[in-house]
Amino acid sequence: PRTRSGPLPRGPWLPVKGTLRERVVREGTPLLVADASRRRPRPARPILSFASVPLWARGDVLGTLDLYRRGRPFRDGELRLFTALGHQVGAAIRNARDLLEIRFRSLEMKRSELKYRSLMEHPGDLILLADPGDFRILEINAQAERLTGRGRAELSGLRVEDLFPEAERPRARAVLQEAVARGSSVTDELSLA
Repeated sequence: PRTRSGPLPRGPWLPVKGTLRERVVREGTPLLVADASRRRPRPARPILSFASVPLWARGDVLGTLDLYRRGRPFRDGELRLFTALGHQVGAAIRNARDLLEIRFRSLEMKRSELKYRSLMEHPGDLILLADPGDFRILEINAQAERLTGRGRAELSGLRVEDLFPEAERPRARAVLQEAVARGSSVTDELSLA
C-alpha cells in the first residue's frame, strides 16, 4: 500500500517500504513517536511528534493516516482519536472504490448491451438467440422476421428447427447441438425454404 502524506511533507505519494509506515501497515496497529527529534536518522523537517494510524476497511489496511506536529507531542488520547478517524477514512476510501467499481461495471454492461444490440440488428444476417437446452427461440433480429415472413411474437417460443422444412430439421438440430457442445457458433448453410 501507499499513503498520502500528512500536513507537513506535502506532495507526491510516499512509499511505505523502509519507513515507520511499513510497521503500521504490516501490523495494522497505530504508532506514536512522541519525540521525533531523538530519532536517527533525523527527519528532513523539524518535527517533534509523529503519529501513523492504519486505514482499516473490511479487514484490510488500505494505507496510513500520518500526522506530524512541531509544537507539543501527541498524546495517547489523540492517538485514539486519530485511530477512529483512520477507520472512518478507510471505510470512506473502500466505499468510494466500491462505487467506482459499480460504475465501471455498469458502463461495461451498457457497452456490451449496445454491442449486442448492434450485432442483433445487423441488416444482412438472420440472428437468433435460443435456449441451449431445448433450442427454443428467445430473441430474434429484424432480418429473421423478414426472411421467415413471421413476426417476433410468432417466432418467440418456437424451437429453432421448426423454422426449417421437415427434411432439414435433423441436420439443423445436429448443427445446434454441435454449437452447444463447442460453446461457440457454428457456420452451416441451411435453407429456410
